[in-house]
Amino acid sequence: VGLSKALRLRQAKKVQVRLKERLPLQIDGEPWMQDPCAFMLAKTTHERDTVTRQVGEVLDWAGNANVITWEQRDVLLAEITRRVHAKDQQHCAIVRRHFAT
Repeated sequence: VGLSKALRLRQAKKVQVRLKERLPLQIDGEPWMQDPCAFMLAKTTHERDTVTRQVGEVLDWAGNANVITWEQRDVLLAEITRRVHAKDQQHCAIVRRHFAT
C-alpha cells in the first residue's frame, strides 16, 4: 500500500478527496473496492466533544445542587454516552454503505 512512505501534506478542517480510478478504501471496518468518486472529509468530533463535556458539567452541577442524586447522574451520563456512541456507529455504517455503492 505504501504507507511506510506516507507524506504528510497539510493540516485541514475539511478535505475533498477525488478518486480518479478504482481503489481500495477502508473506513472503520472491512475494506472494499471504491469506484471513482469525490467526497469530503471533515473533523466533526470537536462539537460533539464540547457538548458531551457541557452535559457532564451540567450533570455534575445537578448532583452537587441536589437537583438529582449521584446515582441518577451516573445513569443519565451512561445513557447519553451510549446514545452518542450508537449515533457515531450508525453514521459510520451510513458512510460505508454510501461509498460501497
